[in-house]
Amino acid sequence: MRSKGLALPVNILVIMIIVVIVLVTLIAVFIGTSGQNINTTDANKIFAQGCQKYCSSASLDEAYLSSYEIAQNDKTFLNACISLGYGTTEYPIKCLDTCGCDTTATREDINRRMQQLITKMGNT
Repeated sequence: MRSKGLALPVNILVIMIIVVIVLVTLIAVFIGTSGQNINTTDANKIFAQGCQKYCSSASLDEAYLSSYEIAQNDKTFLNACISLGYGTTEYPIKCLDTCGCDTTATREDINRRMQQLITKMGNT
C-alpha cells in the first residue's frame, strides 16, 4: 500500500520535469529565431536604408567601423542582410560590400594604418 502513495508523487514529478524541458526548449527556439523571420519586402527596405546610412562615407576605416556598429548595435539591418543572403553574423562587412561600400584595403591603406598605429604607440 505504501508504494501506491509514493508512486503518484513520483509520476507527477516525472511529468512536471518533462513539461519543464519542453517549455524551456520551446522558449529557446522562439528566442533563437526571433527577429530573423522577416519578409523579403521589409528586408529589402531595411537593407536599402542601412546601405544609405552606412555607405555615406568613402573612407575604408569608416566602412569597418560601420561593420562593427552593425554587429553590435543594428541587429535589424544585420537580420535583413542575412535574410536576403548577403552576409553573416560573423562577417557583417559582407553586407556593406553588397551595398557597394568601399571595403577593399589596398597596400597604401594598410601602410597608412600601420604608420598611424606606430605613431600612436610611440606617443604613449
